[in-house]
Amino acid sequence: MALDGLQALDVALQALTRKGKVAARALSQEVARETARRQRSLLAVRWHPPRMLTNSPPGQPPAMVTGRLRESVKVTPPVPSGGWWITRTGPTTVYGRIQELGGVCGWQHRTRLPPRPSLEPAWRLTRMRIGSIVQDVWRRG
Repeated sequence: MALDGLQALDVALQALTRKGKVAARALSQEVARETARRQRSLLAVRWHPPRMLTNSPPGQPPAMVTGRLRESVKVTPPVPSGGWWITRTGPTTVYGRIQELGGVCGWQHRTRLPPRPSLEPAWRLTRMRIGSIVQDVWRRG
């Protein structure tokens, strides 16, 4: 009888392990999607027409002109890496990095751009919801 109980426990633990692996992959994907949604939202807070110099304040997300930066925010599918699932999100435009981190641009007339982060604040907002995201993913899994 004890053997039957151990076998049932083993089967239950194996099922739980499988569910956990599936949930971990889904969690990685959902956290990246939530971060991307928040980043797209932050990139639409301010806007101005092309050729009009109405910058957002330094430290705030860049003002939207064409919407290309916002539309370029992508999420990669999760890939396994050392027992973890790795998912990436962020803008894919050439100028996404300099908008986020600031820096010097231009080859003739060097211009220093201040950081105008959108990914980092989006990630901060997502981290505040991690608990509820985990619960939602676990329930669906």
